[in-house]
Amino acid sequence: MSPVAALPVSGDPGAVWRVGYRPDPWRWTPWLFATDEGRFNGRWDDERAKFRTLYTGESLLGCFLELLAHLQPDEVAWAELDAIDDDDAAAPDFVQPERGAVDLSWLEDRCYASGHQVGTYAEVTQAESLTFLKRMGVFDRLGIPPRDVDVSLLKDPRRRTVTRTIARYLFELQDEDRQPLVDGVAFRSRLGDDIRLWAVFERSESDASELISPAGEPETIADDHPVLMRAFAMLGLHWAEHR
Repeated sequence: MSPVAALPVSGDPGAVWRVGYRPDPWRWTPWLFATDEGRFNGRWDDERAKFRTLYTGESLLGCFLELLAHLQPDEVAWAELDAIDDDDAAAPDFVQPERGAVDLSWLEDRCYASGHQVGTYAEVTQAESLTFLKRMGVFDRLGIPPRDVDVSLLKDPRRRTVTRTIARYLFELQDEDRQPLVDGVAFRSRLGDDIRLWAVFERSESDASELISPAGEPETIADDHPVLMRAFAMLGLHWAEHR
């Protein structure tokens, strides 16, 4: 069975959103920010650090949720802190972090934009995709037995080596004409299957992906933007008190 027949793909996402940095949120992130041994730490970035990946979302809410998810308060850690006995009354001498607080510096130079996206994307979380990747030995290389392969593996933020290795494999796939089989990855957020996202692979020397046409100018993110506030509420976040 050929890869074209076995790997589910989708095309032309259409209208998409992105939260990035000024002056142009659609530009590839400079390599100087690849701080993980020269690699970016996004879920579908390249494990070998040879190409960059741009992330887009079907909704602005999805983009905010993905970016802010790691700032959610760790309730287990807070419970452990609350259980500590302050026998020497030293607690007031230390600055206590605010649970779920986000510093306003998070907004610095950030902006959001919408655009139109085309291309062909591997639907990695479909059952046939998992079967295809197992058949091609991708998980074997990582020492993961078939019985341990499921969609949760691709959504686990602690397993970035797995998804970045898959990204590299998909990047190298070619069709019968020796052309790239896919332009990136279509995936669902670990925060909810209704949040549809894409990872676009860098395949040219251009400053931005040729698969995305911006729709208008980037917009500044106000600290009370209603979509941002909805994301805060869903994740248990708030602006730090020094506001």
